[in-house]
Parts: sequence; structure tokens; C-alpha cells
Amino acid sequence: MEKLSCGDITAMTPGDQDMVAAWMSGWYNQKLGYTHVDLMAFRQNKANIMKYCASNPKDQLMGVIQTAVNQMQKKQ
Repeated sequence: MEKLSCGDITAMTPGDQDMVAAWMSGWYNQKLGYTHVDLMAFRQNKANIMKYCASNPKDQLMGVIQTAVNQMQKKQ
């Protein structure tokens, strides 16, 4: 997973994008200690990451997600 770039995920089929997004969401949520699923937040987070990735295809996906998580935690 750490080798996936933004270009890799934007080139995937929508179904594969959903699978990767769900896996990454579960991994990060578990890491942060969350035990519930917020589908609205998942959809919004996925849309934000996909929008960013469309403009930055060479960035590493996990780095992009980690940056987004860090920013979210600062707001809390």
C-alpha cells in the first residue's frame, strides 16, 4: 500500500478505488482508536483525497492521507 501513488488510485476503476479507500480508512481509523464507521465522513474524506490526487498524481497516497489525518487532528 505504501507504494501506491495518487496516479495509481485515480487510474483504478471506481470499484477498486472504493476497495482501497475502505481498506485505508479502516487501517487509519483503527490506528487512531476509532471503533465506529461514519459513512458520511468516509465519503467526504474519499472525495477530498481523490480531488487532491487528481491534481497531484506523483504524490504517495499514504503520505497524502497521513497529511489529511494530521490536519484533522489539529482541528480537534
